[in-house]
Amino acid sequence: MPLFSIITINRNNARGLLKTIGSVVEQSCTDFEYIVIDGASTDNSPDIIKGAENKIKYWVSEMDNGIYDAMNKGISKAKGKYLLFLNSGDCLVNNNVLKKVAGSNPAAQLISGNILFKEANGNIRQDTTPQKLTKFYLLRSMLYHPVTFVDAELFKSLGYYDAQYKIVADYEFFLRCLSARSISYTHLNFDITFFDNSGVSAVPETRKLLIAERLNVQKKYFNPFIVMMYRIYLFAQTVTKNKK
Repeated sequence: MPLFSIITINRNNARGLLKTIGSVVEQSCTDFEYIVIDGASTDNSPDIIKGAENKIKYWVSEMDNGIYDAMNKGISKAKGKYLLFLNSGDCLVNNNVLKKVAGSNPAAQLISGNILFKEANGNIRQDTTPQKLTKFYLLRSMLYHPVTFVDAELFKSLGYYDAQYKIVADYEFFLRCLSARSISYTHLNFDITFFDNSGVSAVPETRKLLIAERLNVQKKYFNPFIVMMYRIYLFAQTVTKNKK
């Protein structure tokens, strides 16, 4: 069993896919398998995958029912102890990331590190995941899946991503984990992934859907009064910010 299964999903993003594949296959750590799930791309994505297939454990190019259906296909093929979802365009920050994670002697069921974003002005912004993960942390924030290694046993015991959600199924899965049992969690205080800001959850056009899905998930896992008070707090914060 490899220590890591890195899963990349892609749909007509050949340029991003090329960067992602390069950041994975050039890792100094060899204790991993690489899985690529392509959604029947009509650009040259399949050719890029074929060009690296000697370093890819499994790949397929076929129609799917969205992001999380594709991720679930990857989960079903994964043999590693930990799964990391690195979608096309996302890149591991350097060639030693997996070696550094492996060197931390991972034992927790969820292991999360820091993420990097490139802002519109060209600056690089770092965001960290929490030292302690709780449900209430997830009420106001999120755990970034491109920097979170998930014990494969969690998917086996709690189920795969709920593909009814188009954008926030990973958010729902993490809340499912914390609601079902006591989950062990470790924060690694170093950068794991450079996040692609052009992904579906990051573009303004999908902002309304993201907010609606996130609210539906919150109603599922939190007391309705808590959710209502948190939404009022967010509204008040927005009003105050707009007045400045």
